[in-house]
Amino acid sequence: MSPNRSRPARPSLAARRMRVRRAARVAVLGVGALVAGGVTAYDQGPDPFAPRARFQTVLDTVVLYGYGAGSPLLPSAFDLFAARTVVPGLSVAAVPNFDFAVVVNAQGQVVLYPTKTLVSVPPGVQAPRTGFQLSTTDFAALERAPDGTYRFDSTFVEPIGRTVAIEAQGVNPAGVACGQNSPLFAKLVVDSVQRATSIVHFRVHVNPNCGFRSFASGVPTD
Repeated sequence: MSPNRSRPARPSLAARRMRVRRAARVAVLGVGALVAGGVTAYDQGPDPFAPRARFQTVLDTVVLYGYGAGSPLLPSAFDLFAARTVVPGLSVAAVPNFDFAVVVNAQGQVVLYPTKTLVSVPPGVQAPRTGFQLSTTDFAALERAPDGTYRFDSTFVEPIGRTVAIEAQGVNPAGVACGQNSPLFAKLVVDSVQRATSIVHFRVHVNPNCGFRSFASGVPTD
């Protein structure tokens, strides 16, 4: 027959309640310390529901031929979303394939022509909205597309060596790439113009992510 073993006394109901109250008080004090230090559950990382960029920004050196000054088969326009030069026109679905074209006027100035100033689209087809803003910041130093007023859907004279910020909806085979309230941004600077042949040399930096303004290399976070 096994010897009797004494069992530890079970804490009273009052003692158990006291332990629960102490644990709750410690938890409350811990949360208070976190809040006082500016730390909450929402500070543990970026908003998981915020839009995220998918594409890298694109920096390129480009040559365009003045629209209407030479062969119609030479590229005189630029597609920002795809970051490519194109011959301006409409697709089979009557969708424009460019955001702006360049013209070298009689004074040797480079004039940017947004889509709506060069082509007409049939009812039901949306032409991309494109706006320009002259910046006082050097091309390389402009890290983010500025806020403020962009001049939309009208011709724009770009002085050589001056940075121009661009806000656009962009184009794709189905229509516009970005919504009007969440456009894409780019910056552009004309480096030189060959007036006799209407050839324009420029640099362009495009952020093809809708709603993002940063010109940082790689996939932007802003």
